Amino acid sequence: NTTEQEVYFTIQLPHSYKVGSNIYPHVHWTTAAGTPSGSDVVWGLEYTVVSIGGTYSNTTSINATNIIASVTPSGTFQHLISAFPAINGASFGISTVIVCRLYRNVSHTSDTFANSTGLLGFDIHYEKDTDGSRTEFTK
Repeated sequence: NTTEQEVYFTIQLPHSYKVGSNIYPHVHWTTAAGTPSGSDVVWGLEYTVVSIGGTYSNTTSINATNIIASVTPSGTFQHLISAFPAINGASFGISTVIVCRLYRNVSHTSDTFANSTGLLGFDIHYEKDTDGSRTEFTK
């Protein structure tokens, strides 16, 4: 709970992705001791985006500061989910690549949970408008 740990990964938007729509990242996690009820865990996501033929820009950072409303923290080893703000997809196309760094943002003033957490997974939700693309790199 006092040492920032991180994982790096890339995401490629699938060919079923609705071009230009927002994406919705979230993290699945658990606690090894105690419950975060009454305190908060802050997850950080630093990312940069590049479309086919584009160039990478500086990174952007966002935080997930709350457990989703449909889950009530109740104990150790519970499956918890924290959602990040939507990422604007106005410039995204199919096969856009997002390079990410995910970490528990232990230095954030809102991270008040005194115990360790464990990462279960990370994923994004996105709008879909086809099963795939009509050609290899275009809709």
